[in-house]
Amino acid sequence: MFVKHDKEQSGVFKSIMAAHAILLLHVFLIAGIGLLVLFFGGFIRYMGWIFLVGAGVILALGYRFYRRMKQEGKTVAEMMRPSLLQGKSVELSVMDGLISFKVGESRDRKQIDAPPGKPRALLEDPHSKPMEELAELVRLLESGLITREEYDQAKKSFFRP
Repeated sequence: MFVKHDKEQSGVFKSIMAAHAILLLHVFLIAGIGLLVLFFGGFIRYMGWIFLVGAGVILALGYRFYRRMKQEGKTVAEMMRPSLLQGKSVELSVMDGLISFKVGESRDRKQIDAPPGKPRALLEDPHSKPMEELAELVRLLESGLITREEYDQAKKSFFRP
């Protein structure tokens, strides 16, 4: 049982590291294209070479994806589905944690609190709530579920300052 849990954690870790590597490679690719443009004096002059190199990189990544898909025996839709993170909470902290990434179980989710100095935003208008409760009292009185005395007593509690 513990072995399966360790394999799941290492699988999530490998997937996260692969995603970081892919993002890093994209940054290097864009930076490389930018350096080519600056160094050689123009994009138009070397557009063919840039296109060929970019197409080669895309074809190599596509072939690697296809080979992995066939090796695992999955379809494209199954490969694109984020099954490792399904049902788990994901936390990404940039400056506070100096770019940290945390994956936890769904029970680890916490409610986000408002800052202490600011009032908390409400989902309902606090002024309409007593009117809704009074309308509910009228409905209960009309349907015969409460007596007139109970209705009058509850109505007095609404109009007290």
